Amino acid sequence: MFLAIERSGIAQVAQGPHVAEIHLGRLDEPLPHVPETRPEEDDLAGRLQDHPGARQVTSFPACVGPRDRLSCFTMSNNHIRWQITLVLALSAVSAFLYYIQYRYAGGAEIVLQWLLGSLAFLPVQVLILTLVVDRLLARREKLAMLKKLNMVIGVFFSETATHLLKMFAALDRDIDAIRGDLVPGPGWTARDFARKAERMRRREGRIDVGPADLSALKAFLSSSREFLLGLMANPNLLEHESFTDLLWAVFHLTDELIHREDVSLLADADLAHLSGDARRAYSLLLAEWLAYLGHLREDYPYLYSLALRTNPFDPSASAEVR
Repeated sequence: MFLAIERSGIAQVAQGPHVAEIHLGRLDEPLPHVPETRPEEDDLAGRLQDHPGARQVTSFPACVGPRDRLSCFTMSNNHIRWQITLVLALSAVSAFLYYIQYRYAGGAEIVLQWLLGSLAFLPVQVLILTLVVDRLLARREKLAMLKKLNMVIGVFFSETATHLLKMFAALDRDIDAIRGDLVPGPGWTARDFARKAERMRRREGRIDVGPADLSALKAFLSSSREFLLGLMANPNLLEHESFTDLLWAVFHLTDELIHREDVSLLADADLAHLSGDARRAYSLLLAEWLAYLGHLREDYPYLYSLALRTNPFDPSASAEVR
């Protein structure tokens, strides 16, 4: 097969003994129905902005354009230059001090002795920095983060937990026996809050829920399910182990109730099972509430005052200042 195109726009196609001519028009003339586009009139930038992928291009991080690359390169060079300068400066200071020791304190033997002594102590120094200082800094950082997480815990008690405590307290048969541990006095210290919180965590409460109680719990916890899911989605709360255990207990009780269509028709064994789930959540809720009150007393006295005036376990509590 042979194809030949002339200047006049006639294509000659030869295949075997047959030759066919196809008229394509003159090649130096514009094709019909195809608008002519000149480079100076082509708004390439405008068409790129309207293209669906233009937003993806503009959303790239820095260091894309020439100027951005130059800026990033300059910043990287400045950072490397600063590190090199620091290394050279420290090395010069060390060399200068060793020279003074060599010049005025006994010569090369003394310098070599001090150098070997410093190198011998280096593993011990690394051990101290790694096991002691690093742990102390990590513990301090964790305590600072837990302190910030108390704001999230405060939102939890304000939105859900305080009302849930009222509902559980109404079902607690021994509430009068523990009321003294749940109404803080003016002389309570941080140690008192921690001790009583641990006592509540280990306590086996006497909560027996009936069908009517379960209906109220189910309605309230179902309405708070989205809020609980939002709290559990916070990865920082995983560092607060006791509060994470509380969220799991409350969320488990919520799921147990939601999966039962009609809580008024439950068997006695199922009621006992749900009572155990309620007792678990109640004990952890009491312990975390007391720990949260201790935090408020130390850092936020005005919030602590409001928490005492709205204490769900104090029959004489009133939000109004008297």
